[in-house]
Amino acid sequence: MLKSEYLVAGDTGIDLNLDTGTVKNCKKFRHLEVTISDNGKSDEDIRNKILRGKRVIEQLSPVL
Repeated sequence: MLKSEYLVAGDTGIDLNLDTGTVKNCKKFRHLEVTISDNGKSDEDIRNKILRGKRVIEQLSPVL
């Protein structure tokens, strides 16, 4: 269970000790290009996507 992690949204999580190993609790989880934090929101992910979009627009503005 070296790569296994889980996220508890809206509450505090603890590491889970199983017979086969430990599953660690994480503060942020990324899946299919979306990052969700332990508060259950993706605000940081949305901000990052907006910033990346602005950078692309700035790079394309001389061309347009």
